[in-house]
Amino acid sequence: MSVARWTAAGPVEAFTDEGVHSVALRDEAGRPIAVVRRGGALFALVDQCPHRGLPFSEQGHLDPSGDLVCGWHAWSFCLENGTHTTLPTVTVSTFPIRVHDAHVEIDLASPSGGGP
Repeated sequence: MSVARWTAAGPVEAFTDEGVHSVALRDEAGRPIAVVRRGGALFALVDQCPHRGLPFSEQGHLDPSGDLVCGWHAWSFCLENGTHTTLPTVTVSTFPIRVHDAHVEIDLASPSGGGP
């Protein structure tokens, strides 16, 4: 297990709108990161749909059940674990996220889930 590497994604006020937010961070594999707000919860994941690698932050949205839907080809993913909602072997990497001193921080050293 790796040592946590908490990295600031921005002030908490930057993530007040529900939905997908692009952030200027990349994980240790060089993949872009997005932050998603659903209700009062924040989630961090790789900002690339495993289907075609297109960014969730450009056209992604939350469906009525709270899953993240890729706006390009309608693949949907559970925010809690990054699993595709109908194809459980397809996943997107997720990351621990927290609010610390009024900033959103992501542990980029501890991904869970799979690709892209």
